[in-house]
Amino acid sequence: MWLEVIDLGSVSAVDTLAVAYGMATRLGPEGNLVMVLTEPNGPFLCVGANEDVEQRIDLSFCREQGIPVLRRRIGGRAIYIDRDQLIFHVIVPLSKAPRPAARIMPMVVAAMIDTVGDFGLAARLREPSDVLVGGRKIAGAAGAELGDTVVVGGTFLFDFDRTRMAGCLKAPSGVFRTRLYRFLGGRLTTF
Repeated sequence: MWLEVIDLGSVSAVDTLAVAYGMATRLGPEGNLVMVLTEPNGPFLCVGANEDVEQRIDLSFCREQGIPVLRRRIGGRAIYIDRDQLIFHVIVPLSKAPRPAARIMPMVVAAMIDTVGDFGLAARLREPSDVLVGGRKIAGAAGAELGDTVVVGGTFLFDFDRTRMAGCLKAPSGVFRTRLYRFLGGRLTTF
């Protein structure tokens, strides 16, 4: 079984997601495993497949800041993404995926932990799919079965704009938004 790596380099927010999902749609049952790497050339807010955008996202802030809001086809919560993050998608034909297909997530996350370790950082797993360094998230993944494939997508945080992330989420007050900003600082770290 081969792994084909497609490094798109710096691409638009739409291409960051569309190429991976396009590959998932076109990959046949006998296709090779595919990993798509992208570095978005501009910011966007990426919301989970089942996330309630009206309830959780401050769409007026996103519009004012020129931050497109895109929905991914896999789970998880909203994350602000910009050029300071590396995005990846691993696409596996169902016929080649472990059964049940959800067993692929621990394998991908183990590889993510190894990758962070290659940078000399002691990483560990926080169930189900967050990679932590010093108790704070530095990378994460989510996945889903899409048609005849399993897709796992994730991010590595080389830097992270907490101010913009906090602004993208709905907050009942400025005090709450400040607390959210501090909360993110205590929960996230970067390379």
